[in-house]
Amino acid sequence: MSFFRRAVERAWTRKGIDGQALHAALLPASALFAGAARLRALSYRLHLRRRRRLPAAVVSVGNLSVGGTGKTPTALWLAESLQRRGYRVAILSRGYGGKAREPTVAGRSPNGETPASLDAAVIGDENLVLSTDWPHDDSRFPHSIDSFLALPYLTSETKRKVLWDNCARLYNLQPVSVESSGGN
Repeated sequence: MSFFRRAVERAWTRKGIDGQALHAALLPASALFAGAARLRALSYRLHLRRRRRLPAAVVSVGNLSVGGTGKTPTALWLAESLQRRGYRVAILSRGYGGKAREPTVAGRSPNGETPASLDAAVIGDENLVLSTDWPHDDSRFPHSIDSFLALPYLTSETKRKVLWDNCARLYNLQPVSVESSGGN
């Protein structure tokens, strides 16, 4: 983990003197951002900004915390629950970690015109997980991990990210280095 990421996590959780100090130093910027967010919300309430109405119900799965709080498994559970009840479900995501700068379908294009990809570098590894439901152990697909590992267009880094990083975050696991002695 990089120094910067470690410092941000310590500030976010206010761990240690350094984390508390960085948190305190960032409070003015946080106050500015909160004020801007409140003004934006107020502009919608006062009808200064136009709201978009979608032709479907929208459920937002999120919170004020980043990473490791269970948003992805909750979104998958909710989508599957609604599908079992006969609803057509779409999961919309910003594509964090991906390079796509326009709406991009994770999978096949429904109409041949909408950009689509299964490349984690384009759509983000989280969207790859959401689009395939891999590699969850409770997956509907009995050989999902083997099928996932056999995908020729995914790099080893993407496979490691999806198989290790997402599961590690979900179950709060820490990496362990194991050296082989040549035996089983």
